[in-house]
This record gives sequence, structure tokens and C-alpha cells, in this order.
Amino acid sequence: MSVSESNEEMNKFTVVLPMPPTTNNLFVNNRRGGRFPSKAYKAWRAAAAFPLHGDWPDIEDDPWWRWEFIVYGLTKASDLSNRIKAAEDMIVTMTGLKDNRVHDLCAKRRGPHPLHGQCIVVNVEVLG
Repeated sequence: MSVSESNEEMNKFTVVLPMPPTTNNLFVNNRRGGRFPSKAYKAWRAAAAFPLHGDWPDIEDDPWWRWEFIVYGLTKASDLSNRIKAAEDMIVTMTGLKDNRVHDLCAKRRGPHPLHGQCIVVNVEVLG
């Protein structure tokens, strides 16, 4: 999986992430109260973060931004919106962008990706 810049100004970039667990399977309830990340979520975060280490665009303070999620290879029974939360949180963690500054968000479902099979492609544009 990878990060690539879309233009010289680096106000646009694309990230390809492995398919995350569904939102319903990100956390586990603790018998004594509270919640903690599931084994599947921890494994996904480790796999997804690896390609994300590297040069990120210089982000000015609290810009507005837009993102597009293209989710490849979901089954018909899979809920599209339950697959984007983990990817959204990963982008926020790795870039420092704040998710309360999202101006536009779009999610699309596609068949398997020709190179990566089941994955999420995230297109990010920093609006300024």
C-alpha cells in the first residue's frame, strides 16, 4: 500500500490502505468496564501505518479539507460507512489534519482493485 502526491504543491494526495475491520469490530468491551482495540484492529493499524510513514504535505494551521474514500472489494452484505472510520482515523493520526475540519466527504463502493484486491483508496485534498 502507498502514499503518493498528486501535484507539486502537495495539497492533494492519495493513500491506499488495506481493508480495515468493520467499525463494529474495532473495539472490544472490557468485562470490568471500558473498551480496548480488538486484535484485528491492532493488526490493521500496524499494517496500515507502515506505508504511511514518510513525507506528508506541509499543513497550515487548521485548513479545511475534503476526502474521497473508494472502498474496493466489499461483499454485497457489507456496510460501506462501517469501513471508512478506521481509514479516516488513520489519515488524521498520520497527517495531523483535524477531522472536524472536513468540508466534503464522499464514499464509493467498487469491485476488487486491479492491483490490491480488497482495499481503501483515500483521496485527500487540503482546501486551505
